[in-house]
Amino acid sequence: MKRWLQLQGYPGLNPALDEYSDDAPTVSLTPAIGSLAVEYDDPKTYDPPIDDWLHTECHVSTSSGFTPDASTLAAIGRQTRFEINGLVPGTTYYVKLVIVDSAGNKSTISSQQTIATQKVGPYHENEDREHGELVLNNDFGAQTLAVADNEPDYWSMDTGTWGSSDDAYVNTSVHQTGARSIEFISNLTDPVILISEVFPVTTGFIYMVESAARAATIPAGANFDVWVRWYQEDKVTAGTPASTQVITQLWSALAANTWYRFKAPAIEPPSDARYARLLIRKDVTSTAFTSYCDYAKMYRMLVSFHVIRGSAQSINELTWTQVDWNNDTSTNCHNYGDHFDITTNNRFDVPYDGAYQFHAQISWGGTVAVGDPVAVRIKQNTTVIATSEFVPIQYTGQVITSSVSTAVTEMSAGDYVTVEVYHEDVSSTATKTVLSSVDCYFTGAQVTF
Repeated sequence: MKRWLQLQGYPGLNPALDEYSDDAPTVSLTPAIGSLAVEYDDPKTYDPPIDDWLHTECHVSTSSGFTPDASTLAAIGRQTRFEINGLVPGTTYYVKLVIVDSAGNKSTISSQQTIATQKVGPYHENEDREHGELVLNNDFGAQTLAVADNEPDYWSMDTGTWGSSDDAYVNTSVHQTGARSIEFISNLTDPVILISEVFPVTTGFIYMVESAARAATIPAGANFDVWVRWYQEDKVTAGTPASTQVITQLWSALAANTWYRFKAPAIEPPSDARYARLLIRKDVTSTAFTSYCDYAKMYRMLVSFHVIRGSAQSINELTWTQVDWNNDTSTNCHNYGDHFDITTNNRFDVPYDGAYQFHAQISWGGTVAVGDPVAVRIKQNTTVIATSEFVPIQYTGQVITSSVSTAVTEMSAGDYVTVEVYHEDVSSTATKTVLSSVDCYFTGAQVTF
């Protein structure tokens, strides 16, 4: 009492009464990864102030309109910020605060505040952010909720039932990567579809879909399929088309109990798609069988090409002449993203800003005399960015190759890249030919996004 009077009283002033503020705290919430931060004003600043503030109770519930009690008490302390951890990402939570003074008086309960925790990390992902790997938990290894009743994080059943005695379940014995696979259980449910959560895609970019699967027995007429389902901006309305089958494999063409890796390159979203989901589908005909999926992933691809001449091209002497590359379908050829024009301009049109690298090799034929020099160069728009040495023919009848590579070169969308060749004729023949050959090619790739 003596100490209290020294601090709180002076002659002529009675000891303070146990008055307390009935002000309810004003709460602000900030979401985080599987958690949230709760902040409010210092009770000593209320009107009247709560000078004998003892602590504040922070109550959290997943039920709107809840009444704070011992079961909802998430934190308690004499502080104006609480960090509540251990929450389920992507879940809506409701928060209320109660201030308590040293006499045990409680303020009016604060108004209810609502917030959803962020969906980030191996359990969920913020679906409005694009990453290299778009399908999180692609090997099904993250399992936050009880596996008996819940699919792996980021995945759910689209068709069929989850459970060890139903249509699909985890298998910890049969897997190629990680510690588990998805087992599509032997029954006649048709189809059984496991679907990922939504992730962002960008029209104009190209993507790779990749998966690994095996079957315990080989059924007749059944497939292993992977689909991409497209969505518009609201994440509900289907794109045009609504879905794309990117992998389909007839099991009867494969061996039992053997893992197979399937890849589908250069998947292009439809023009109205902004989001997508990946579907793993088990088809069943008349025979029940067990199959497994080890992983399923989708990621953005770098643009690349490898083209050749589909026929010989005549080149006049003493002039740099553009090579008309016109074949992107032969062995080892590809044109991912379809940005190499093989029909009109015979060139690579740069689709995105970034760093690129190119290599060209020319095989020369025709009547070639000893000493005739040949060369090849690569141009960015009208600027030469790499030129080979002038290589002379060493002996009569020699089929000579000349090649050139660029350094990694920064380019802008709208640039174009061509290959030109040159020869000098020291004999009487003024024309040589660029041969139609797999050894006569032009290849290039984007090396950074």
